[in-house]
Amino acid sequence: MPGTDPKDRIFKQDFELARSKIESGDQAYVPSSRPKFAAGIVLIVPVVVSVSCFFTARGIGLSRGWLYLCNYALIQLFGWMCVQRWNPIVISRRNRIGRNTKSWDIAILIALTAGIAATIFTATNTAAAREAATIEPGVPWLIGAAGFAMGHGLMLWCSIVNPFLEKTVRIQTDHQHRVIETGPYAFVRHPMYVGLMASLLATPMMLGTWWLLLPIGWCAAVLIVRTALEDRTLQTELSGYLEYSARVRYRLVPGLW
Repeated sequence: MPGTDPKDRIFKQDFELARSKIESGDQAYVPSSRPKFAAGIVLIVPVVVSVSCFFTARGIGLSRGWLYLCNYALIQLFGWMCVQRWNPIVISRRNRIGRNTKSWDIAILIALTAGIAATIFTATNTAAAREAATIEPGVPWLIGAAGFAMGHGLMLWCSIVNPFLEKTVRIQTDHQHRVIETGPYAFVRHPMYVGLMASLLATPMMLGTWWLLLPIGWCAAVLIVRTALEDRTLQTELSGYLEYSARVRYRLVPGLW
């Protein structure tokens, strides 16, 4: 059509093909495009949700603990809706452990799960944490919520651009695994872990107890080990990843590592 951007026509054709393939159950098909505005939506909306929750809680006298849970639930619901709309195949792929999963990653997954369980236990079963959670949220909660929301927004951005985002490390030969270089993967090689660590590290400020830094520090250490092992696996086993790592030099933090 005259006056129509060829890229828009290509996107429309590709997106409709992706939808039809996914709905027909073709698990090998990998969508290649996302709406241009998707990144802005997934990064901004979690922040808006957190700020809205904060002022609502202040108005009705909701404690920090309940506010944290409400904020988390709303962001998770928003994230599920976005992934369901733009990259639904990743939902089913993350609900199972695929074949050829690295044995060392099973151990890491157990260690990470234990760290998260310890975080929940500390937040709900220590006297200091329980007392802090009943206090009305203030500016520190809002600052922590900003980091929490941006971390979740980054994880969501990864989820809508990367159809290979399974919960364990493996080379997905059954899904025509390839390197993803778009979205946050253009800046660091493992942005999902950056978002997860940001949201975890923001939690003590939101709940008002620094005791949470102990189990959260464990989780961060486990994620750093996983990043190193996963990156080494991808460089040696995934075609094109070594060249990608030469273009995008940093794993987690630009200029540092």
